[in-house]
Amino acid sequence: MMNKTLTALLMGSVLLCAGCDGSSQKLNDVIGQAQRTPDAWQGLQQLQKEAHALDVRTFSNLFQDPVTEGKTYQDAYFGLLKKALAQGRTPALVSLFSRPNLSDLKQQYVGVLVSQAEHAAGDKQDAALLSTAGDLFAQGNWAVTDSARAAGYYARAWLAGDKKAPRDLYNLFAAQRDYPSAYLWGIRCIGDCYYGTNQALTTDVRSNLTPAQIVMVQRLAKDRRVITVNGLGAKDK
Repeated sequence: MMNKTLTALLMGSVLLCAGCDGSSQKLNDVIGQAQRTPDAWQGLQQLQKEAHALDVRTFSNLFQDPVTEGKTYQDAYFGLLKKALAQGRTPALVSLFSRPNLSDLKQQYVGVLVSQAEHAAGDKQDAALLSTAGDLFAQGNWAVTDSARAAGYYARAWLAGDKKAPRDLYNLFAAQRDYPSAYLWGIRCIGDCYYGTNQALTTDVRSNLTPAQIVMVQRLAKDRRVITVNGLGAKDK
């Protein structure tokens, strides 16, 4: 009985290994195809899609249960990401600075991201880039803190269609105790901008405003050119 059980286990192990070999070969084929794609960012998207279809262990559980496939995927992923960055692909830059790690790469490419944001046309596809640039100057992690530049990038992101930009601007101005400007962006924080109602945003600052200021800010909020209550307007590019 024990011999039969042992034989069954061994046969199962062989089958599992055969399946692993097939899966690994498929992953290698996917990686090769992605690496041959001229646009490295497109290759990276293709790799992610195909690896998901193959149910490859990637980042979510790679470090909890290291497997050869996961390491192979990780190496290919970061190789394509670095290639996409070298090609100056904007989505790769945004992806890089949305991560908590990769400090060396961020230091290397922060200037590239800021340059692209500075010269962006302000179209819908630029929204994430402009928002990321705003984060850089608001947080001061990879660039010198500059609230004015952060506000400018956030406002351009908002004009480009970024729905969370009003929340970022509210937080920026509220931290500076510029309560009229914070209220301006609290009013504009609607829909997907805030989890819940925007009343939570506006209530915090309204107690610092006079009734006349509240009415004035509500009127200014309808003018999309207004960034602050001081009258600065967003420059359309």
